[in-house]
Amino acid sequence: MLGLLCGAIATFVVFGAWEHHMGQDAMLPGSLIKIRVIWSSSLMFAMLFGLTVPMLFYTPIYFRSIRGKSALDSGVAMLPTVLGQPVAAVISGVMSKQPISDVPLDFSVI
Repeated sequence: MLGLLCGAIATFVVFGAWEHHMGQDAMLPGSLIKIRVIWSSSLMFAMLFGLTVPMLFYTPIYFRSIRGKSALDSGVAMLPTVLGQPVAAVISGVMSKQPISDVPLDFSVI
């Protein structure tokens, strides 16, 4: 575990040094990262992804160990989540192509 942590830190440092060396030709140029909308939306996506992946990983374990379901029943119980995510991705893709109104719609209040 410690080796993985050290390897991840070393990789991150090498990546940062390479990006700094490349300047504006870098994969993540500094001028792009300084834009508030870019870094805040990236941070929000990282947090959202950080919640989604563990949920998909630990939910089947929960169904099997806590609820006592079989592997098949655990898979069936995961179907709404697994099938709902691609459907939601398609719907959000279609909605993002629509013209933007003057007032932004906040889905958290619906």
